[in-house]
Amino acid sequence: MRLRMAKRTDRISSSLIHEVNKKANNISILELAAGKEKEIISFAIGDPNFELPYHIKKAITNGLDSGFTKYTDAAGISSLREACAENFRKSGINATIENTIVSSGSKILINAVLWALINEGEEVIVPSPYYPSFVDMVLSYGGYPQLLCTERDNFQLKSYMFKSAITENTKAIILNSPNNPTGKIWDWEEFKEFPPNIWVIVDECYHRIIYDNKNYVSFASLKGRENQTITIRSFSKTYRMTGLRIGYLTGPEEVVKKITTYLEMGVGCPCSLSQKAALAALQGDQSHIEEMINELDDRRKELMNWLDKKGISYPKPEGAFYIFADVSKYGNSIEISNRLLKEAGIAVTPGTAFGKYNNYIRLSFASVTKNQIQEAIDRMEKILC
Repeated sequence: MRLRMAKRTDRISSSLIHEVNKKANNISILELAAGKEKEIISFAIGDPNFELPYHIKKAITNGLDSGFTKYTDAAGISSLREACAENFRKSGINATIENTIVSSGSKILINAVLWALINEGEEVIVPSPYYPSFVDMVLSYGGYPQLLCTERDNFQLKSYMFKSAITENTKAIILNSPNNPTGKIWDWEEFKEFPPNIWVIVDECYHRIIYDNKNYVSFASLKGRENQTITIRSFSKTYRMTGLRIGYLTGPEEVVKKITTYLEMGVGCPCSLSQKAALAALQGDQSHIEEMINELDDRRKELMNWLDKKGISYPKPEGAFYIFADVSKYGNSIEISNRLLKEAGIAVTPGTAFGKYNNYIRLSFASVTKNQIQEAIDRMEKILC
């Protein structure tokens, strides 16, 4: 007799992003074993390759030296929660220590938000292309993702799209701005008539990584929107603390209390040392952020210049560190990504990881140097010709 698992496990599958990264790592190992010297250059993962600032490292070692290695409150230590609330307030969001919590990365917080809000069969609007976990999380709670394709409008979300998608069963919309994988920033002018009785979940993990002097505005700071908006941010990208796993959230206090209950029940406290690092990150020198953005911008421009010369179209990224490139004249996304990996040692993510985008590949320039970009371009020229 076969033992059965929960039906919900069939609703989600492994992410293509992680599959590509695993495949690239395996090829790298095989090539080394075969005595080849070709380096695998990865545009597949959004993990900034910048050194952790010294004052953040020091906070971790100080925490170790002082024995700060025990359980903390599930919602985070009070000093960090207050610092996170202050960070939100700088963006015009009405955050306090009572409605601000910390957990082990923004992904857990988004999951907790959906746990608190979504009932079986309720609809959640997700602009497409989308970060894969959004759809999987909605499905895991029995919700129905209502996908809105933005490709026809240069990957910008327009009011007519969600107006036609909203039904009496719509419970929430998930917005990632700047967007992964396109780098686009949503235009809140399009949301003037967005209904006040639908939850707005905003993933702002890239909110500090903005280009061309573009102004970023938080949706929760807009007049009349704070009571329906839950905003999630992360230390992973801005402070390159990806492995330290710290995210933070603010929203209506009644929802935050329920999310805290979820964290107490299913997650536990964030890593104590990571919390000390996060506090140092917010309170310490911020000049390293601008330095990182300038370097990322140089990488962005180098890739855009090459894509322009090749006649490969893409939505111009306004933030984050991704380019969503249309490679349809060379083949479909799976074919191209496989060829680039096997024949050129270049790892990219197929567009199908982010929805029905078989014409596209995503190039992450977070973890490649300018020298690696130039080497990758030389290799790709031999494949994309």
